[in-house]
Amino acid sequence: MKGYIYILKCSNGAYYTGSTNNLELRMQEHQNGEGANFTKKHLPVELVYFEIFQRIDEAFYREKQVQGWSRAKKEALIKGFTEKLHELAECKNETHYKNAPFGSAQCTDAKSLSEAETTDTKLPVIILAAGNSERMGFPKAFLKWDKNTDFIEKIIRQYINFGSAKIVVILNEKNYEIFRAKSYHTLNNVQPIVNSFPEHGRFYSVKLGLSNIGDSDYCFVQNVDNPFIITALLNKLFDSRVSDSYITPVYKGKGGHPVLLSRKIIKDISEIAEDNLNLKEILSKYRRIEVESGSPVVLYNINTMDDYLRYFPK
Repeated sequence: MKGYIYILKCSNGAYYTGSTNNLELRMQEHQNGEGANFTKKHLPVELVYFEIFQRIDEAFYREKQVQGWSRAKKEALIKGFTEKLHELAECKNETHYKNAPFGSAQCTDAKSLSEAETTDTKLPVIILAAGNSERMGFPKAFLKWDKNTDFIEKIIRQYINFGSAKIVVILNEKNYEIFRAKSYHTLNNVQPIVNSFPEHGRFYSVKLGLSNIGDSDYCFVQNVDNPFIITALLNKLFDSRVSDSYITPVYKGKGGHPVLLSRKIIKDISEIAEDNLNLKEILSKYRRIEVESGSPVVLYNINTMDDYLRYFPK
């Protein structure tokens, strides 16, 4: 039986480390206040890191290892700075010889370390939420992620945490009104755009979004029906960027979400006159950079109510 170790960031800023054999169900339990006494007191929580193991006992062992780490070392793991893990394992007190060559230096404060390592990526993202959700029977953007947050807000906050300079949200007219009524347009760097022709499909929404991101070397394209995105994956995709290509997370060879477009692809799509083309066919003309995600959640799409109840059981 497969196992997972995961790290949650709680509402008070603390990190909680756990293990499970069902990551999706465990996240739902935490968000509903049923996961652990600590997380119950500090909701909502955010999944910021996870690893997958072939056996649950391996995940449990890894959980106990990570639980003993300092905050700074956990943040290095979350952000993918694996080269810092050994260094941070040594930095445990004020008197460590590497930190006090003159008898006065101290270990770096965890908050300061986090701020120093934060990358101001400035990458824009286009969130696609203009579909009519006919199979769902309810706007996907406003499905509940947990009792306090819906899909669209959850996705937006992940990109805010990532550091996106512009978050362009493409909505149909009905969803646009709901979006504004919820005041999501007031969140940092968010720009809602109305797609008056959702029948043209996803490609037209992407074109519409690209026309509003300004000058950028790269841009994420995120579907609203794939809300499982975490900041750690965005960092991994960003670090794998290659010019003239698009970058996609994969799981067992299958491509998932979101995708990161390079400047050349952004330019080429923006210059296409047709509106109702297939985005997948357009991207097939370019080099695809695959980034192993280690988790099947990058493949999950919430298209029907049955899909929703599978991943978010009541």
